[in-house]
This record gives sequence, C-alpha cells and structure tokens, in this order.
Amino acid sequence: MFGFKRKERLYIVSDDFYGQIDVPKNSEIERQIRLINLTERDLRIIHSLKPYVDQNITEIMSTFYDNLEVESNLHKIINTNSSAERLKITLERHISEIFEGHIDEQYMQKRLQIAHIHLKIGLDTKWYVGSFQILLSFIIGVIRENIQSLDDVVDAIDSVTK
Repeated sequence: MFGFKRKERLYIVSDDFYGQIDVPKNSEIERQIRLINLTERDLRIIHSLKPYVDQNITEIMSTFYDNLEVESNLHKIINTNSSAERLKITLERHISEIFEGHIDEQYMQKRLQIAHIHLKIGLDTKWYVGSFQILLSFIIGVIRENIQSLDDVVDAIDSVTK
C-alpha cells in the first residue's frame, strides 16, 4: 500500500513473556485501562522489549538529561529539589518497571507518587509531557533498530504508547 514489503513476522508475542493487569474491577484505573484499550497482550509486547531497553538504558538516560539541561527552568527545578544523578537512578528504575509487563495497585501507587512529587516541586505539565516525549522517541528508535517486521514495529509502538 505505501511501498512497504511485508516481511515474515519474526517478533512473536508468546506466553513466554509476562503480561498481567491486576487492578480492582470497576476502579478508576481499570476504566482508564479500558479507555486506552491496554491489554495483557500489550504488556507481553512491552515485556518482550525490556532487554532492548535495558541494553540502551545508559544512552536513554544521557539523552533524556542532556535535553532537559537545555531548558533553564528544568535545570533549576532539578538542582533545587534533587540532583541529575539521583534522578537518573529513579528514572531508570521507573522505566525498567514500565517494561516489567505488570500493572497492579503498587505499580499505580508509585506512578501517583511521582505525579504528586512533580506537582509539589512545581513541574508544569507541559515540561513533564515534553520530557516524556523525549523518552518515547528514544524508545521508538530502540524498537525500530531491533524489530525487523514493520507489523511488529507498529504493534510494539502501539503497545508502548498506551
């Protein structure tokens, strides 16, 4: 259709990869998960990407913080409330947990805690969303470098963006 040749799918999501959603029925988080159509299959896909993300985590952190250093407001917030080295450790753990393939109450509580900290230190939503875009772009690059089938690249990006 767009000039892409269909390749044999080499990136198969199997039961070998972990994917579990364990949140209370009819809770707000379950409704959010349904809204974006996040499935356990998506989490298996995400979990299957973990080795590639882990392999590139140092470069992901460097790229992320190099981009943040350009914006003086973000640089000031980081240095006033913590340090780039400390935040790198926290962000690396946060990203690693995203690729574990499991969403439960504990996972969600950690994300809420991070959101509250961002609010408390005065990090505007525009900077949080913008910085998350930096991470997403890098992760998409990792997917494109490591997955051969166009269909699998699209599935992986679809799952990660949820």
